[in-house]
Amino acid sequence: MRFSSCTLERDCVSERDDERLVLEFQARRPEALAQVYARFESYLRVVAQNILGSPEEAKDCVHDVLLRVWQRTEHGYDLTKGSLLGYLAVCVRHDAITRKRKSSRRHELDEQLLQSDAPPSMSFELTDFIEVERLRRAVAALPAEQLTVVHLAYDQRLSHRQIANRLGLPLGTIKSRLALAIRKLDRALRPAAESNR
Repeated sequence: MRFSSCTLERDCVSERDDERLVLEFQARRPEALAQVYARFESYLRVVAQNILGSPEEAKDCVHDVLLRVWQRTEHGYDLTKGSLLGYLAVCVRHDAITRKRKSSRRHELDEQLLQSDAPPSMSFELTDFIEVERLRRAVAALPAEQLTVVHLAYDQRLSHRQIANRLGLPLGTIKSRLALAIRKLDRALRPAAESNR
């Protein structure tokens, strides 16, 4: 007596439905994205939340990863290499770890800016002319009040307190403006592939 790999008709239907969903997802059909989201979101959110610790951040992470994988035309999910859920779980885990690291670095930078009254250190040198031009454009795009603080801190090497005294503003305002400016510069200078995530 020969047995099929699907011992019950219901199992065969389920496997065919899964394969069809994967193929439609790979074909970037919006209804397939909605079905994958409905089916896997709660599990993927747990994966993300275990790393990020925040339900809101976990939800954003899962949403961004699903959309990115669905939009990817090359080097995306391969049906022959495992389940779609397994692939998405790995993608969500990697994205959550990246978010956690970025959040940690941003928090450390904010802490340094808020606690230090010394001028920021300029311990690097730009020798790539394309990068220098990107930096100039990013700095020029800053709002005037942030540009002034960056200029006084980095070009004139004034401490936060000296900048506050010169501009007649509270020390906290100076630190906040500098922190915002650095975040904007960080976003503007990220590699294109990273900033499109």
